[in-house]
Amino acid sequence: MTWFFANFFRQGKNRLIQKKPGFFAAERNPATERNPAFFRQRKNRLIQKKLGFFANPRTQEETDEISDKAFPWHPVVSDGDRMKSPPRTRRNFVSDWDELSYLYDKIVFWFYGRQRRAYVHHRFCQNFERLLKKLCPDPSAIRGEECWALLHEVREEWERATEHRENEIRLIKKLQQAAERETDETLRNALLQGYDISDLSDRMDLLSLAYRHMGEPDKAMEILCESRRLCDENGLEFDGQDILDDILSEKSEIGQKREQRVRETSRGRILSLLKG
Repeated sequence: MTWFFANFFRQGKNRLIQKKPGFFAAERNPATERNPAFFRQRKNRLIQKKLGFFANPRTQEETDEISDKAFPWHPVVSDGDRMKSPPRTRRNFVSDWDELSYLYDKIVFWFYGRQRRAYVHHRFCQNFERLLKKLCPDPSAIRGEECWALLHEVREEWERATEHRENEIRLIKKLQQAAERETDETLRNALLQGYDISDLSDRMDLLSLAYRHMGEPDKAMEILCESRRLCDENGLEFDGQDILDDILSEKSEIGQKREQRVRETSRGRILSLLKG
């Protein structure tokens, strides 16, 4: 008897849902009701109908243009090195180092490639810092100093970012000197994998940006000039030319404003003397 009334009310409920002009009324199918993919597809279409942002997403070119205008001072990965899609989201990791590498790739993509500082800060930085404190407490590893510098750049702690970035550059130069003494070419290439002259130049460009944020354009120019010298000596393309041009233009604008203030001040003094 209980089964009879339960089945009766269930059928009545289904007929009532079919009569109502709703989103699920036209496509209700008992064969697919228990399939999670069925409800996920319905949910996605509902979102597309109600939210114009998801229905008409920006193209990649529009996103890059908006990012470049909003963050003109921020390092942007070149088109050849930029990842076209974010790293695949993972929940399981082989080790802590595997998780650290995963978070590093996520931060680099969203921070350098897409300039999503707030998103990176709230989504990844807490676990990233936890792993760094556990795995890289001492400033003796290149990878650890690179990760610490990246973390402080996301948090806009520029003084601490410059400290770790300078130590990273010092360790890379030390590694390159050790690799030059190796006679085995295979071992030398293995040592310099990810830390060759082009990688050193990239780290110096990032260091110059940190000094620029700190309000020290002269120091930033000095580092960029050294980076350009390394690239010229080794026949590499210098990627920091845009940063150097921006700093030079800013210095020229500051100089012009200073000269204008001096002229206005001297003109005012002369007029006051003539009136007196």
